[in-house]
Amino acid sequence: MIKFNPMPKITFFIRKGKNDILYCRVSYKGTVSEFATHEVVNIKHWNQEQQIYFSEFKNKDRYINMYVQSLSLKLKSNALLCEYKNSKELINSIQPQKEKEPTTLVKIVKDYIEQSQKKKRTGTIRTYEVRLRNLILFEKVTKTKYDEHFSLKEAEKFIAWFMKTRKTTNQTTASRHIEFFKTALKHSSKIGNIKNYELINYEPMRDKPNTPVHLNKDELKKIIHFNFENSKISICKELYLFQISTGISYCDLWNKFTIQKNMLIGTRSKTGQMFCIPIDDIAKNILKKYNGKLPFLCNALYNKYLKHIANKLNIKKRLTTHTGRKTFATLQNENGWSLESIAMMLGHSSVKTTEMYYIGKNFNRLEFEAEKRNSFSSFLEHD
Repeated sequence: MIKFNPMPKITFFIRKGKNDILYCRVSYKGTVSEFATHEVVNIKHWNQEQQIYFSEFKNKDRYINMYVQSLSLKLKSNALLCEYKNSKELINSIQPQKEKEPTTLVKIVKDYIEQSQKKKRTGTIRTYEVRLRNLILFEKVTKTKYDEHFSLKEAEKFIAWFMKTRKTTNQTTASRHIEFFKTALKHSSKIGNIKNYELINYEPMRDKPNTPVHLNKDELKKIIHFNFENSKISICKELYLFQISTGISYCDLWNKFTIQKNMLIGTRSKTGQMFCIPIDDIAKNILKKYNGKLPFLCNALYNKYLKHIANKLNIKKRLTTHTGRKTFATLQNENGWSLESIAMMLGHSSVKTTEMYYIGKNFNRLEFEAEKRNSFSSFLEHD
């Protein structure tokens, strides 16, 4: 009589918060084990009941579904042909244990950057690569190869080194490097490459935010009413006024946006966050002049012409492409818009970002509120 080994039950699934990594669960001889396949899939396109992947990309679908079928077949074939004590042994039969290469912090960060290239935007990846280069430089200076045990004490040394070599007093930028290393370590821990890491308790240091530079109404009127002879500077002026009247960022000036019911609607190219902005006559007229397609100016020229405008009109402030957004936010705040609404207009996911970095402090908002509310004495009269 032929005796057959029991068949394993195999289930593929995606764990929420695990960066959409496809996992495999094997139930065999009363034991259950799981492992990460390292295949990245979108949770929205995974059918858990049917165990298939279905998206708009047919090649990706075919690859994932064939991978799932072949892995299931391999596990079942091994279970049929050989005797294994439990599910862990069965999984090890298709994943032979290799000699583990030493895990270094540089390798962990490189792997994280490679993984992020599928989801993050080009500018973000460039920032990540700069932080990786700074880590490699720090290792050369300290003559140390760091791993997952990069400690809080070593993080302090990195910040001190960064601020000294970059000749800056900006702690926020230095701390963001450590936060990035922490994120890379966290990702490595999630996919099972490392067990733990010492930066898990790291709390970033932040500089006190400077008061946002913004134009007041008199300075804004100067720009609106002055006519520049140079055509490029005139274009710069109009782009800047468009930014001030809509709050749109420099890189989104040439992004796709639509106008619906006097609202300018689009998606931020930097974060993918949606914005929705009431559009005024200034912005409408500028769009009409250029048939809905704004002329392009590279960032360097744009900022150069803004400096010329500030000098010409005797505006004693450093104007940049970013100042327009801050001016928009401050003026909207003075006009009585809530922080939540201003954050939606700017495409911010956090109201704190809007409040700390975009809105200049002044008493105009208090005057607006005073007009809308009763005095303290009126409450006593009605009592």
